[in-house]
Amino acid sequence: MLAHPRGVLYHREMSENLTDQDRADLAQFLRDAIAADFFPSSKRMRRWKELLAKLDASVGAGPETVLAP
Repeated sequence: MLAHPRGVLYHREMSENLTDQDRADLAQFLRDAIAADFFPSSKRMRRWKELLAKLDASVGAGPETVLAP
């Protein structure tokens, strides 16, 4: 567990509690957010693309693949 400055505890095991549907929903949310962003090369977008690649193993490294449904 990691302690948050405001006293909230975060569990590293959280991803183990996600169902396949949860992962699919999060991946779709990230795809939509990435597609709608005005700054596709921003640091935030690079991070979101990395997260999407972790959530959806079928996603490749290239940005054009990240946006594929």
